Amino acid sequence: MGYWGWRPLVFSVFISVWVIGCSSTQTNAPTSTPTVLPLITLTLRTPTTLTPSPTTGLPLITTLPHTPPPESDNQGLSRLPTPLPLEIMPPTCYTQVNNQILCLGTVQNRQTQTLTNLVIAINLHDEMGAITDSQQVTLPQRFIPPNSIAPYHALFTIEADNTIAQISVDAIRAEPAPDNTILLLSARNIQTEWQDSRFWVDGTVNNDTPTTAQNIQVIVTLYDAIQRVIAYRILPIGMLTSGESTPFDLVLTPQLVSEGVTYNIDVVGISGG
Repeated sequence: MGYWGWRPLVFSVFISVWVIGCSSTQTNAPTSTPTVLPLITLTLRTPTTLTPSPTTGLPLITTLPHTPPPESDNQGLSRLPTPLPLEIMPPTCYTQVNNQILCLGTVQNRQTQTLTNLVIAINLHDEMGAITDSQQVTLPQRFIPPNSIAPYHALFTIEADNTIAQISVDAIRAEPAPDNTILLLSARNIQTEWQDSRFWVDGTVNNDTPTTAQNIQVIVTLYDAIQRVIAYRILPIGMLTSGESTPFDLVLTPQLVSEGVTYNIDVVGISGG
């Protein structure tokens, strides 16, 4: 398909970025705004090894070089007043139908405070280093607690005569979340299953905090054996009072199925009083 022969691509970029800006309000993908509420964060990390069924006809993956991000603020967006180290992990890009590529990656919050309203830019470059396409992406996970990882994605349409030689990622904006508002909830009774090369996960979200949690998100991220993102889903749950629980289930379609797949589950909400 086109210039690529449409074999899957993997763009490996590892960028450690310092973001500077102005503190502000709050903010989800493939999908992801306002009142200052106390945050309660309950994060469950479940790096469980899975054994998926074999899949044939998977695209080959090629690693491309990257370009260091510029230091300028792309769109003049507000930045945090003190330097914040953000690690934008390498995006992995997969060939899709209709001359499209899907890029999946993660951002790690190295700060000691919860961050919100994270915006990054994913840039495609030609052989001369010029940017041929760029997308600004707001991370769909609204709150990223300290030392946690949040997924991102971008979908590009590539013309047949275009050559993509490099990819770069810029940190555009990050804001500190209000103190004492993030709630980390727990996910229990997790069950997983592979069916027709799709990953099914279900369980129960529990609010073990002493306050009501609202705007809850269940974030499930799937990794291959070398920790490249191959799929993620974010499920909004709404509100749970203290001690309340609710079941959840998600289906993920990974871009690549192989041995050694792992998954991670985070459940994050904000205090409702």
